[in-house]
Amino acid sequence: YHSLPSPEGYYSFVYGNAEFFMLNSNRPEEFAPGGKQYVWLEEKLQQSTARWKFVAHHHAPYSADDDDYGNSWKGAGDFGDKAIRKIVPLYEKYGVDMVFFGHLHTYQRTLPIKDNLVDRKNGVIYVQGGGGGGNLEDFAPSRAWFSAKTYRGHHYFTVTVHGSELNFRMYDTEGRLKDFLDLAK
Repeated sequence: YHSLPSPEGYYSFVYGNAEFFMLNSNRPEEFAPGGKQYVWLEEKLQQSTARWKFVAHHHAPYSADDDDYGNSWKGAGDFGDKAIRKIVPLYEKYGVDMVFFGHLHTYQRTLPIKDNLVDRKNGVIYVQGGGGGGNLEDFAPSRAWFSAKTYRGHHYFTVTVHGSELNFRMYDTEGRLKDFLDLAK
């Protein structure tokens, strides 16, 4: 929605022992191999020495939404944006820990995913944090194979990194803890 300076909405920054890679998923063609953001991200991830790696963008590589990626009430949906999913191999190859996105107005945390399968040791965790406002959406009628936790309600989450430990917490707008995850490296 805004005119941004080059490279137009994607950048990275380091904070402590974590590196954050912010991408512009409004240009999904750039998420495919050879695309501008794909090439940029691979170069940045190759150079990264951060212990913790996080990626953020707007659209969902994996989501159990009921109707944004095919009508799950009438048949099998795509469980996420296939155009955005083209960049996922980079997340897996270079050890990204978590990917944050919104677009869909619900909360979902996935199990760790690698090669489109649950891989608790080497997978990437995807967090859909779309409960900051707007009309809430619904989930597919059948639980997605990758879902660790879902929540339909307004919410926020925090991530605390201290050395080799990560603490993730999700709260509803009344401050009640609705989900948590602790990781160690």
